[in-house]
Amino acid sequence: MLRSSQSCCECAWTRYYESRDATHYREFCKARNKVKSMIKKDRKVRERRIAETSKSNSKNFWSYVNSKRKTKSGIGELQHTQKDGKTCIASTDLDKAEVLGEFFTSVFTTEDNHDYPPVEECEVNKPFSDTHFSVEDVNKLLKNLNITKSPGSDLVHPKILYELADVIDTPLCMIYNESYETGLVPENWRIGQISALFKKGDRKLASNYRPVSLTSIIGKTMEKLIRNKITEHMNTNNLFSDRQYGFIGGRSTALQLLTVLDIWTDALDHQEQIDAIYMDFMKAFDKVPHGRLVHKLKSYGISDRMCIWIKSFLTNRKQRVHINGNYSKWHNVASGIPQGSVLGPLLFVCFINDLPDSVLSSVYLFADDTKLFRAVSNKNDQDTLQNDVDNLFDWSTTWLLKFHPDKCKVLKVANKRSRPSSTSYQMNTYDGGRITLESVDCEKDVGVSIDSNLSFMKHISTQVNKANQMVGIIRRSFTHLDYRTFCILFKSLVRPHLEYANCTWSPYKKKDIDTIENVQRRATKMLPNMQDLSYPERLKKLKMPTLRYRRMRGDMIETFKILAGIYDSRVTSGLFERVTSSYTRGHNLKIAKKRSNLDVRKNFFTNRVVDLWNSLPNYIISAKNVKTFENRLDRYWEHHPMYFDHEADYCAINIKAHQPGQKSTAEVEPNTEEPAMLLLSEQT
Repeated sequence: MLRSSQSCCECAWTRYYESRDATHYREFCKARNKVKSMIKKDRKVRERRIAETSKSNSKNFWSYVNSKRKTKSGIGELQHTQKDGKTCIASTDLDKAEVLGEFFTSVFTTEDNHDYPPVEECEVNKPFSDTHFSVEDVNKLLKNLNITKSPGSDLVHPKILYELADVIDTPLCMIYNESYETGLVPENWRIGQISALFKKGDRKLASNYRPVSLTSIIGKTMEKLIRNKITEHMNTNNLFSDRQYGFIGGRSTALQLLTVLDIWTDALDHQEQIDAIYMDFMKAFDKVPHGRLVHKLKSYGISDRMCIWIKSFLTNRKQRVHINGNYSKWHNVASGIPQGSVLGPLLFVCFINDLPDSVLSSVYLFADDTKLFRAVSNKNDQDTLQNDVDNLFDWSTTWLLKFHPDKCKVLKVANKRSRPSSTSYQMNTYDGGRITLESVDCEKDVGVSIDSNLSFMKHISTQVNKANQMVGIIRRSFTHLDYRTFCILFKSLVRPHLEYANCTWSPYKKKDIDTIENVQRRATKMLPNMQDLSYPERLKKLKMPTLRYRRMRGDMIETFKILAGIYDSRVTSGLFERVTSSYTRGHNLKIAKKRSNLDVRKNFFTNRVVDLWNSLPNYIISAKNVKTFENRLDRYWEHHPMYFDHEADYCAINIKAHQPGQKSTAEVEPNTEEPAMLLLSEQT
């Protein structure tokens, strides 16, 4: 339709150009205006479609944004050192691919396949079962494939597998069972196309790029079957370490931060100092030795047949780097776990699972992110922590997974009134030396910047800047930004920057609350006909809550996950103390508030949520799952004064004012449905 209109417009212009007649010019203007209107309408529809899929498929969004940019981002020139010692610059895509390919190969580990360290056999109550894969399991995995993912080296797109799931599930199941029984992995499943992703630092250094492997989707589907079997065995026998929070169901980065910061704020409240040492591994996933990994899997009771298949999956792999259609030469993979694979993260967690057993201090892991800490009150505590650093170094030497001493940092968390001690910690180097670890005032911990007094000011500033940058990208890239498109884009792309793990760093000072809220305040002002409205009026028109309300709601959701057993109960048992008295009124999941002296402890999650959680009615607390809890909580707080006004006094909010049948402080009639009616409406 658009092309035919453009053709008519061109014909009208040709007629006018030849005749110079005013009638022909009016016809051209009419055709031109029609084409402009159609282009505008088409662009509006396209932008709306991109916005609606931005959360589930961000590729379309970034493709559209990059098409609007004048500068193109990618892998720039790379420095590399030749064999004669000269430093050269790789400028073409082919040269860059070769430089990255050589570097990714150079980090591999060489091990002695006949001399493995001794490892203690774990107690296994339920032996590992070598059962066949069922057609139903394969069909379920195929129908849950993400069709927006890229195909592997075999060029079989996931959408093909998704559409033909009912046809190919039986032959694929036969292939998977045959591969498992024989312990042979097809060669196509062991070939990886490497895409280099920039991490941080200087973009000219190949060491600052991470290899992500694109492998066969068919092979990844079998990896999921293997992963499910190993995970079930590890969970059934309680073999996962309680200090590992990465890639294990029922655990997350936010939960790890809550657990650690609960210990730290309690220590500060008792006038103690926390010395935390952040350990950094050298290319952790690329250096895992295959023989030692299989050796550890056997100690967990994994069957010989499964270990043989995993060894076949890891060995004799090949990879090459891909940049804009240019490929490096093939390189053999001598060690490591392919990043981008399905099974890789679980295998790494199993390999590093016994690391916490080698120290006396507290150590918490999220995959390879390791932090070692201890409450330090005397010289003995410092010596113990130093010995634990040495023990971790010995562990890394034994298992060939080395730390990077220059990148290990020390963060000393202390009360403002007491200065942190000047004690330094040291670590051995792998060439026989010993260095002093660098002391820092702020360190990034699984995505959250933690400073020495737990104020989180730097983290808030960083996340606000990222959110404002995203708002600017949206404003510059989308021509027709109506209310609906804005809401979708803001919720899916901007708000996550301001809400990631916010239960751990939720601010209580007014200046920090306003700093975060100003992102949404300014963003809503750029919409048409919104400039003259107040911030609460703009939110009411857009039906968007304040960010402060969202944080309060998120606190309740996290509390529900902890107390209702949604999270792994093995790692959440110490966060809350349940009220066991039978004389207390309210629901049966009430929690006790711990005594505290400092604001940093009073306003931390485990104390901050107590009064609000205990005030919720029983029909909300008794929800069977998180979605039901969210729906009931949203109905209960439908007319909460903080919903559209972030300046509402938190302490003055009386939840009794929002009970069914009563008016809110804003004199708005709340939802008067009784709990039984709410339950009925959810079922219908």
